[in-house]
Amino acid sequence: MTSLPLLRAACHGLPPLTARLEPWQASLLADAERLGRLVDAFGSPLNLHQADPFERNAGALLDVAEARGVELEILFARKANKALAYVERALVMGIGVDTASEAELTQALALGMPSDRLVSTAAVKSVELVRICVAASVPVVVDGADELDRVQAVASEMGKVARVIFRLSGFRVDGAELESRFGIHPADAPALAATIPVPASGKGGLRLEGLHFHLDGYAASHRIAGLGRSLLLADELRGKGHPIGSIDMGGGFPMRYLDDPWEWQAFRSALDEALLGRRPPITHGNAGMGRLAVDGQVAGELGLYPYYQEPVGPEWLAGILDAPSKPARGMSGGTLAQALRSRGLRLRCEPGRSLLDGCGITVARVEHRKRHRDGSWSIGLAMNRSQCATAKPDHAVDPILLRIQEPASRGAAPTPTSRAMPMPTSMAPMEGYLVGARCTESDLLSLRRLRFPHGVARGDLVVFPNTAGYLMHFVETRSHQFPLARNVVLSLGDPGTVTPDPIDDLV
Repeated sequence: MTSLPLLRAACHGLPPLTARLEPWQASLLADAERLGRLVDAFGSPLNLHQADPFERNAGALLDVAEARGVELEILFARKANKALAYVERALVMGIGVDTASEAELTQALALGMPSDRLVSTAAVKSVELVRICVAASVPVVVDGADELDRVQAVASEMGKVARVIFRLSGFRVDGAELESRFGIHPADAPALAATIPVPASGKGGLRLEGLHFHLDGYAASHRIAGLGRSLLLADELRGKGHPIGSIDMGGGFPMRYLDDPWEWQAFRSALDEALLGRRPPITHGNAGMGRLAVDGQVAGELGLYPYYQEPVGPEWLAGILDAPSKPARGMSGGTLAQALRSRGLRLRCEPGRSLLDGCGITVARVEHRKRHRDGSWSIGLAMNRSQCATAKPDHAVDPILLRIQEPASRGAAPTPTSRAMPMPTSMAPMEGYLVGARCTESDLLSLRRLRFPHGVARGDLVVFPNTAGYLMHFVETRSHQFPLARNVVLSLGDPGTVTPDPIDDLV
């Protein structure tokens, strides 16, 4: 076993960004031999999952709502991770699933998830997807008149009542309107709702039963504005006979990847200093990740996830529910929690990343090292950039390097004795970049320059911490016909038990 401080010391960024780790992750990483056997058995890269933090994270949100008398319905944003382990855990917990595709929906239904705990929020909804929703009585979040027409046509064809929810956008914050490609403007929603007969026809009608919004970013003020405007619209639509029972505030619940706020500040300062030429670059090609030096100043928005932020999760939700609500006709003001409670409205939400905080790691094998003439190194891993990435420029936390004795022949199956050999001795320090297997200049697994104080050897393992939320699957590809990473679930009750997630047999 190797201690966690020693593990972290084997690789760090310039400057470091030390990732938070769950106890189960620290325990697994301290047993490099076991992790090496898992990679030998399942391939590189390998996604490792543990669903207990998922339950803890959801429970913390439910506790916040319960303390304020708010009925909160959590629907896990399945797009954040495709592993079925989290759908299975949600089913046991009594929470729901937000599905954004036909496959996500049919898989949840096949596992026995009740329709009342499902929703379809797909950005583009095919006729086939709508038919599944209508047949199973799963609510459809509609984005405009065309989608509403499609749902109406399918409902008429099937002779069933379709459950629909209006997605809203265009809320005003600080005098400006929040722009989005999604949603119906609140001012336009009553006219669209007027096309829905009340009550719904039992032979192919629509039932408008909720409101929804999903806002970009993590600003609590935006959610407060969205909830306030949605409450007023709910009052108006209820007055016209529509049975609005819930308001869904979507996802975007913030989380932290780092424990140390000073590391995040130091990184941001060092990035700007490097862009201004005042220190050596800390990224490949001095990439600014959205920042740009112009006339001696650095401008532009950093394109990374805010790896340290506060408040997060439960505290963030508490601040929203405790925010003041504007008085409505016949109702007092009070807090947003009181406004929801007095109307008998359920609050729904669709967190993804924040529910998966602490649930997964991705590990890959070092296949080669190459020293360049400037002294930097390329460390080639058996994976590609899509297998630990989102739409953001980088996963900017320090990987963890595990030193592994490489078997004499990589082509031969590893044996317990080959894995039990003494750890490699320290080598000369190295600095450089992790690179992937795709034949493009851009396939860097991280843009950050990394330092390896004791070197790197072929056969070593590189671990990317806390990757379950969006990083494992959101943009993964089979470019070059590489296989997708396998997904393996670890049990805390029996630490020796690992189970392949069944999703790998479906996709």
